[in-house]
Amino acid sequence: MSEDYCPQSYCFNPFSTGTHFYLEIYVRVDHFIDIRKALWKPQDY
Repeated sequence: MSEDYCPQSYCFNPFSTGTHFYLEIYVRVDHFIDIRKALWKPQDY
């Protein structure tokens, strides 16, 4: 193994960290929008 080898789980990777961060925000915003839609219109099921 060379010294600069690092598995992804142990290595800080700004791209994957940033992607995970944005995905988490996107999911939360999506959830928030779904909740607002549910509050705005009557439930039809």
